[in-house]
Amino acid sequence: FGHAPMCGLTLWLKACGIELPPELQVELGILPDASAGLIDSVARRGPDHVGVHEEEFGGAIVILHSAVLALRGEPFARQPVVKPTAVLAFNGEVFGPELDACVSDTQWLMEHLQACETGEQIAAVANTIQGPFAFVYIDRARQRVTFCRDSLGRRSLLLGRDSSGLCVSSILPHVNCCELPVGQCFHADLATHPVSVTSTPLDTPPFLSPLFWPLSGSVVDDAPRGLLNVLSDAVRRRVMGVSPHLRTGETKVGVLFSGGLDSTVLAALAGKFAAGRVDLLTVSFEEPPAVSPDRYTALSSYAELVEVTQDVFRLLCIDGDIPDADHERRILEILWPKNSHMDFNIGAALWGAALGRGRVCRPNIAREPWFSEFLESGVHLIEDDRPARQPRPTASRLACQFCKLVTKPGCAQEACKLCCQALVSGDHGHPRFRAALEVNPALAVHPCSVHSKNQEDSGPPAKLSLSPDQYADGGLET
Repeated sequence: FGHAPMCGLTLWLKACGIELPPELQVELGILPDASAGLIDSVARRGPDHVGVHEEEFGGAIVILHSAVLALRGEPFARQPVVKPTAVLAFNGEVFGPELDACVSDTQWLMEHLQACETGEQIAAVANTIQGPFAFVYIDRARQRVTFCRDSLGRRSLLLGRDSSGLCVSSILPHVNCCELPVGQCFHADLATHPVSVTSTPLDTPPFLSPLFWPLSGSVVDDAPRGLLNVLSDAVRRRVMGVSPHLRTGETKVGVLFSGGLDSTVLAALAGKFAAGRVDLLTVSFEEPPAVSPDRYTALSSYAELVEVTQDVFRLLCIDGDIPDADHERRILEILWPKNSHMDFNIGAALWGAALGRGRVCRPNIAREPWFSEFLESGVHLIEDDRPARQPRPTASRLACQFCKLVTKPGCAQEACKLCCQALVSGDHGHPRFRAALEVNPALAVHPCSVHSKNQEDSGPPAKLSLSPDQYADGGLET
């Protein structure tokens, strides 16, 4: 769902010595200063409120920074939430049946955590959260800091350390760090010298247990209806509690929409329960974008949804371009420490969907003459006569010398595809090449058989003729 929150939080724990458990071992590096660019990176994850709390416990200094994207509860909770006995920064959503959709899940969690005395009790509260989460909780009375994320890892939380202490953050761009292990709550005892970090296990999600999937005849017979009921309830909880936008007053839900079975079913259920409009966001990087198979399936499924439910759905066709230097840098920052081409491709698509700038599809396309011909022609699935790609040999992957992506073996520039193509096209003034040019002003560019061969093997263009003007009027809209 496009309405999933992207709040951010960062914890700096500065102490003379910190003893970490074996599962949190990470090499010493250089952490960004609390006042440097990391603050800006975290702040972009939550435009509605940015806050910071700093406190000293003996010889340890704790700095907690939080950025909020308000989605649930009125009024929304400004973070960090500071109480006389506790401080909380929370990134996530609570969908439990005992929580009213209009109640702030941050306040709900704070009340339950304040009743805890031990790390085991905090873990028990985390086990009751139905939904994605990451949080940092400071028990001021007991001088203890707890950081944790859900057992499926649906909210980012990274750990880095240097000689002055450690940092736990939603984002740690381009520093030596690791993802916080899932399935555990970690507790830093600030009253000990050195500071001791211990862990408490969380419960295993029930659906990861084989006993959760019995195969008796009655269960199989009732499975379709049971699945629909469970899925409907899950979608209802997620869309009914969405608060109106703080600046526009609109209540909008977005669905990442390929037009396939999964996204179409989710869109239909969201339209059933949402209080306002549901935006269907489809992103294409094809050239031209209108020939993308996902664009065709999105148009087809959108036409069916509009026929069933009027005035609820809006299809936004986003034509993704290769990200410019600034967007590419920010995407890589968000992805870090992941840096494969697959990670970047998925991240770029999500980035385009988050920007939400595209062409709005006309709601009546199903009644237009071209649409019937388009469906009957059988070309809405791409006519692909390209030769099957041969499997690539496995080899050690080296980092691109210009950015943080990995390069393909044999690249003449020792670069990733994006940097190689930029160099070959003559874009030597690109910001990511400045450091290399300072070292070697006469930067040589060589023809690259690896990347040019991939382009030659891509085959002839798809035999499709749909243009954006057929399904959308005017220019771009956000």
